[in-house]
Amino acid sequence: MGTFKHLTAPLHYLRICHPDKIWMDWGVPIALALMVCAVVGFSPIPIPIFGSKGLIQICTDVLQLLTGFYVTALAAVATLNRPGLDDLMAGEPATLNGKDLTRRKFVCYLFGFLAFSSLALYFTGAIANLIAEPTSFLMPQDVYPSFRFVTKWVFAFIYALFVAQLIVAGLLGLWYLTTRLHEPDPRPPQLIK
Repeated sequence: MGTFKHLTAPLHYLRICHPDKIWMDWGVPIALALMVCAVVGFSPIPIPIFGSKGLIQICTDVLQLLTGFYVTALAAVATLNRPGLDDLMAGEPATLNGKDLTRRKFVCYLFGFLAFSSLALYFTGAIANLIAEPTSFLMPQDVYPSFRFVTKWVFAFIYALFVAQLIVAGLLGLWYLTTRLHEPDPRPPQLIK
């Protein structure tokens, strides 16, 4: 159990509490995933989900690049020696397990989550593309049409949800690194003792 806990530690980001975070983690990504599924499902031009030119392949190509970027950003933030980075977050601070987070800790959790998620989505997409065609032969279209339809769209929605979550969290991380980290705090800094 301890090993699993260590390997999934980047997912602690999802347990961070803040009033705006539920919308960033779930509200906006669910809306984006529904929009993508609606566009793909109702498009007059067929848009493939699986295969070498499908949406999942496009996502895995992008995720290949993003994983390295997120790991590099995590290493940079974790080792950066900048005044104020170890101060508590301004305004209503984000908390994890009832403890206020410093700026550094929050951004480390954020980029750890992004690196973990991009790696997991990359492998999930690659495996889905590998098994999509062989499994379609196991379930002939005339025998299980509704099962195939539901399975395809449930997977597409879940995959789109987690890709959208990655995009929203990535944009939050970029905003934090490019803008918020360099703005003066509206209140005096508080150091962790």
